[in-house]
Amino acid sequence: MSIARLSWFLFIGAVACSGLTLEDRPCPCTTGWTCCVAANVCVREGSTCPTHADGGTFCDRCPTPENAIATCDGTRCGVRCKDGYLEVDGACTWANADWSPQTSGTDKLLFAVWGSGPGDVYVVGQNATIMHSTGRGDWSPEAAPVAAGDGAPSLFAIWGSSATDVYAVGQLGTILRSRGGGLWAAESSGTTDNMLGVWGSGATDVYVVGVGGTILHSNGDGQWLAEAKATTDALAGVSGFGPAQVLAIDQDGGAVLRSDGAGTWTAEQVSADASFAGIWRTTANEVYVVGAVVFDSATGVIYRWNRDTLIWSEDARPSGTLAGVWGTTQALYAVGALGTAVYSTGGSPATWGRQVSGTTSDLEAVWGSGVDDVYAVGSNGTILHRP
Repeated sequence: MSIARLSWFLFIGAVACSGLTLEDRPCPCTTGWTCCVAANVCVREGSTCPTHADGGTFCDRCPTPENAIATCDGTRCGVRCKDGYLEVDGACTWANADWSPQTSGTDKLLFAVWGSGPGDVYVVGQNATIMHSTGRGDWSPEAAPVAAGDGAPSLFAIWGSSATDVYAVGQLGTILRSRGGGLWAAESSGTTDNMLGVWGSGATDVYVVGVGGTILHSNGDGQWLAEAKATTDALAGVSGFGPAQVLAIDQDGGAVLRSDGAGTWTAEQVSADASFAGIWRTTANEVYVVGAVVFDSATGVIYRWNRDTLIWSEDARPSGTLAGVWGTTQALYAVGALGTAVYSTGGSPATWGRQVSGTTSDLEAVWGSGVDDVYAVGSNGTILHRP
């Protein structure tokens, strides 16, 4: 008698003595039987998973986590979150606990959001998309003075010194300006480089930055002058403390450029393994920069700079790459890929906790008129608001 056949007879004997049925025996299975992997039981070839002694099927024994619905195909358990819940870190969490969606009226990718106040908010994005809201959840398109359609240049950033002085910048050196009332005019940038960021200390001191290390400056008269490059890397954003202290972030090299307002920029290496995507000055003394760990599509970075100490410090490396940051002394928000949203109340270093955005769309930017009036925007026309 072969060892295999002897083992089989021994197993049959063990089953008989234990009171188990053939359908209850665990995998691995012998010839003529098939293993139900999820149930870890054997069934005859061509059969489905068996009915158990308690009258239920294998599917009846699938676990059901909190706020979830068990699924089963007869041989394998699954799970999905109930309507209104989102899977976050392996658990089903109420999707609208932190953010609520607004109807944008577009399916375009939205890159940036800014407003002069709670009743005057702009969003810009793909193919010259410009949307405006009065802060009541209503969004209306505004016409950009560029060729319409899929060939229209995308707008990557927006900023204004007031409700009647707003800039939107984007592809191929596009710079648009609005004096309010839904009317926009183009200004000549003198370049075809993509412009990725815009900020000013006031109406007469405005900066635009972009690919190739391009930095443009205007005193508000519609004329733009190029400043000497400190890098050929793309500059993803710009912010500052005033006309004598301006910062631009390096999208590729983990550096931050600083200027004293006199047209000269110097680069300071902040991180050896990060790329930066968003920047925001939160107080009179601090700037936050966010981005991603290079070659790691699942990890974000948050850095903070204190202009009193002139020191950059790493605050956190949350799960999910980050694209935008905004905040005040009371609350800080950062958003990014696949609906990532993190929040902090400050501190040194700040402690960042994960929020539930209620979406899996990529979030590109965040801005608020105050801690209780915050917007996040991203792919598929996504606009979120809190509270």
